[in-house]
Amino acid sequence: MVAPRVGWYDMIDEAGYSVLLYELDDHAAEGSWAACDHKPGAVESQVTQYGERRLWSEVSDAYLQWVALGSPKYERFGLSIDPTGTRLWLDHANGPTWKVRC
Repeated sequence: MVAPRVGWYDMIDEAGYSVLLYELDDHAAEGSWAACDHKPGAVESQVTQYGERRLWSEVSDAYLQWVALGSPKYERFGLSIDPTGTRLWLDHANGPTWKVRC
């Protein structure tokens, strides 16, 4: 099984910025995506999501959790891979952990 391609694209100019998150399955020519256009000075921006995964929601939830943890720097994170799966952890392997989708 080939893992889907995951990525993002952003564009920034004087009119604002656009963000596109995507997960594409090359074999099925489909996948999930999320897009947002932000105008300078706007308090809110509209997000459009499509597909099985809610990519913007996943990124937003991860950001809020990172802030709640005190915005730790990348040096505090580690990765463990074993027969049970792949896990991201904070500070040590027995600390807070998150399952990584592969």
